[in-house]
Amino acid sequence: MMIGLLYVHVPDRMCEVCSASKQPRNFFNSYLLMRSLEFLHVVHSDVFRPFEVASLGGNKYFVSFVDETLELCGYT
Repeated sequence: MMIGLLYVHVPDRMCEVCSASKQPRNFFNSYLLMRSLEFLHVVHSDVFRPFEVASLGGNKYFVSFVDETLELCGYT
């Protein structure tokens, strides 16, 4: 045991919810059976968290857009 660290009691058994929440997630398939065939038909977007330091324009967030057909990325 290390000096300065608190003793942590580990229970003998876990409840179902605790046990299920510690399960590793399954991987996503890198190949999709069905993809969009038209440009801008399906667009995925994500808003990124606020950054501590603002950009030169005073922005703390940015949004990404990805077209599923050509996997083109755009940021704003």
